[in-house]
Amino acid sequence: MHIARPRSQLVDWAVYLGVPLAAALVVFLVATMAEYPVVERLGAAVWTFFLVLIISMPTLSGYLRRGAEG
Repeated sequence: MHIARPRSQLVDWAVYLGVPLAAALVVFLVATMAEYPVVERLGAAVWTFFLVLIISMPTLSGYLRRGAEG
């Protein structure tokens, strides 16, 4: 039986949310520099956050699991 350490879970959550937040921030900043309206900036950032979250979750979970095991 494998019992996860609390620190390990904290790192997992930081990675799971950090990657999509970073991508959303990049999209928001690029949209701001291109002078898009605020609603379009926020919409693009939210869309990017969820899309990257959905796509990266399976990839990152396998990578983090392998890192924790060995």
